[in-house]
Amino acid sequence: MVGAAEIVGRTPPALTKAVDRLESDLYVSLLTRTGRGVSPTPAGLFLLEQTRGLAGSLPQCGSKLLRACSRKRTNPPFI
Repeated sequence: MVGAAEIVGRTPPALTKAVDRLESDLYVSLLTRTGRGVSPTPAGLFLLEQTRGLAGSLPQCGSKLLRACSRKRTNPPFI
C-alpha cells in the first residue's frame, strides 16, 4: 500500500481507509491482503477494468463542471 499511496498522493493509512470504505459500500472485497502486500480479487479486477478510463477523464470533467457552474445566468431557469 505504501507504493500505491505515494502514486495517488495519500498516506498509506488514508489509502487503506478509503479502500476499506469502498469495499464496505460495494459489499465486496477488492483486495486480498497478505503479509507481503495486496493483490486484487476478481471483484477488484472487474472494478479496475470497468473504471480504467475514468481516472484520466476526471480532471477534465471537473474543469468542465466548474466552468458550467460559474457561468452567470441571464434568465431564471425554466420550471
